[in-house]
Amino acid sequence: MWQILRIWQTLPRDTRVWRQTGKWVNPAHREVRIDAGRSGRRCALVSNALVRRGESQVMKVADKPATLTERRAEELRLEIALAARDLFLAEGSTSVTVERICTAAGIAPRTFHRHFPVKEDVVLPLFRRFGSLSIEMLAHAAPERDAVEALVEAFSTEVPKRATVEFDRTFMQLVVNDPQYRLRWLDWGQDLIGPITEFLADRYDLGENQNTRELPAQLAIQVCRHAYVRWVSDADFAGLRVALRVGMQMIVAALPILSEQR
Repeated sequence: MWQILRIWQTLPRDTRVWRQTGKWVNPAHREVRIDAGRSGRRCALVSNALVRRGESQVMKVADKPATLTERRAEELRLEIALAARDLFLAEGSTSVTVERICTAAGIAPRTFHRHFPVKEDVVLPLFRRFGSLSIEMLAHAAPERDAVEALVEAFSTEVPKRATVEFDRTFMQLVVNDPQYRLRWLDWGQDLIGPITEFLADRYDLGENQNTRELPAQLAIQVCRHAYVRWVSDADFAGLRVALRVGMQMIVAALPILSEQR
């Protein structure tokens, strides 16, 4: 049980959710099972990315196909998030109230809080959508494709594709300049560690140790953060790509290629 308590203590106060049933409050979140001694306990976390991997003996995340109800719930969350984003941009501030977001989205406040425990969580569906598109691009990258270019494309293609570069930069500027929203953005990036690790493991020998195996993906996420913060400050999207490419090259250069590819 101590493992659960230690992990629990790592979570910010406004992101802790626990129900005696061991079920997620938000069905879009995944379940984390922590085997603590003989009795496996379930600890429900708002973001399983906040768990310190080294503090549990065994931790596995089981992804199950979303049900129709879960898909509809996520669609509603995205609609609410888009309404909030548009208000933030119109006001030039993230201080818009929950009531105004609800009016714009055509929902009741209780519906909002059913999907978002706190207001700042409203941006998470937007981050998840971007992340899912990036993951999809990595999953479909051809084995012979240069790993660096595949990573750069996965994390820099969606914005110019929508032809809303300045629109998205302004929104990101609001996010990174507000401590609470910036925290959500930083936490969200951790959800990409698994898919990036799988992508790299198909091309490089990452070893068997789970902590060191995920280290290149952790560094890749940090490269993305650095590149996007730089883009927010200097408005140079070409510079974002350059920063991504240089950072990914540094990571990949240190990885041994799989023996069968040598």
